[in-house]
Amino acid sequence: MIIKSQTFINIKMNFITKLIRAITQQDLIDDLHKQIAVSDEILNSLKAQNQKLVSDANVKTSEDERAFYWNDRFEKRSVVYRAEDNYLRDVRTFLIDKSTLLQEILDKKRLVLNDTYETIDNIEQWVIKNI
Repeated sequence: MIIKSQTFINIKMNFITKLIRAITQQDLIDDLHKQIAVSDEILNSLKAQNQKLVSDANVKTSEDERAFYWNDRFEKRSVVYRAEDNYLRDVRTFLIDKSTLLQEILDKKRLVLNDTYETIDNIEQWVIKNI
C-alpha cells in the first residue's frame, strides 16, 4: 500500500509540476502577446509619423521647386554704378544705403516722391531707362 501511495504521490507531483509549467508557459505566452501588441502600436505610430514626414518633405520640395521657378524665371543681371571715389556699387544698395552723390541725382531727376514705394518704382524705372 505504501508503494501505491508513493506512486500516487509521484503521479500527483508530476501532474502538479506539469500544470505549473503549463501555467508558467501560458503566462509567458500572454506576456509575449502583450509585448507584440505594444510593439505593433509603436510600429503603427512610427509608420504614421514617417508618412507625415514624407508628406511634409514632398510639400517642402514642391515649395522649393516653385520658389526656384519664380526666382530664376527671368535673367538676372548685375547692375552697378560708380559711387564716391569711383567705387562700383550694386543698384540694390542705391535703395538702401545713403549716398550724398546719389541724393543729388535723386533730387535733380525728381525721383523722390511722397510714398516710399513710388520712389522705389521711380528709381527702378530710371535705372532701367538710363543704365
